[in-house]
Amino acid sequence: MKQGNKATANKQKPKPAYRVIADTIEQMLLDGSIKPGEPLPSETEFAARFGVNRSTVREGIRLVEETGFVCRKSPRRLVASLPQPSAVAQQTTRVLHIHQITIREAWEVSLALEPTITRFAAARATTEQIEQLRKNIKQTKREMRSGGDLGSCDKEFHLILGEACQNMVFQMVREPLLPFLLPVAHQLVDRVDSAQRMLDAHEAIFLAIEKRDKDIAELWMRRHVMDVERWFRLLGIDFETIVKVGDDGTASMDEMNRSDLNLKR
Repeated sequence: MKQGNKATANKQKPKPAYRVIADTIEQMLLDGSIKPGEPLPSETEFAARFGVNRSTVREGIRLVEETGFVCRKSPRRLVASLPQPSAVAQQTTRVLHIHQITIREAWEVSLALEPTITRFAAARATTEQIEQLRKNIKQTKREMRSGGDLGSCDKEFHLILGEACQNMVFQMVREPLLPFLLPVAHQLVDRVDSAQRMLDAHEAIFLAIEKRDKDIAELWMRRHVMDVERWFRLLGIDFETIVKVGDDGTASMDEMNRSDLNLKR
């Protein structure tokens, strides 16, 4: 068979039955045939409809479950659901990990997103979210005094801002990047003794949001993100270093690049 004909034959290869079932279920959800909270047809019904055995149906359903479009209310009852941003983010994080993104790539997207997210948060944050930020600042101060976990406080601060911007698209674009940049940035805070500078930025952002001052909130977040680049430069860390995310969500710089780093002790 000629190469061109072989390529055509490959393109015409039919989808596996379980993939057809998964695509059909997703289409039913996307076109509104089944709405969130409503039950899906049973495995027996799907098996009869497609002329396959129930194990094939289960394999198709498993694929859809992984997307978050369906969830199990019981071992035998599946209902349509809305995929949560965190579930989508986990899949995207894995893809980014495979593509071996660098510190620079993660940081550039952060620089593009975070100031804008903060600007919208200043305009839209609810009273409850402003109070959450206030409590976060107080907790950060306590952790600083006790030498505690500043990383968790920093992560919470940025997550609250993401929710406060009231834009699901921003959250879904941004969340997959957090495992790449925040943990590495937290490692740098201790090494360049910049915890107070981080707190000062958070406090200035909070006060601006409390006053609904969009311009000042955006300006301080831009400075805050720029500080991360400054910390890397101070330590002589190559911005093209690949960042790896472990199974526990902890980020680290690629071991194979560490020998090329000129870290100041």
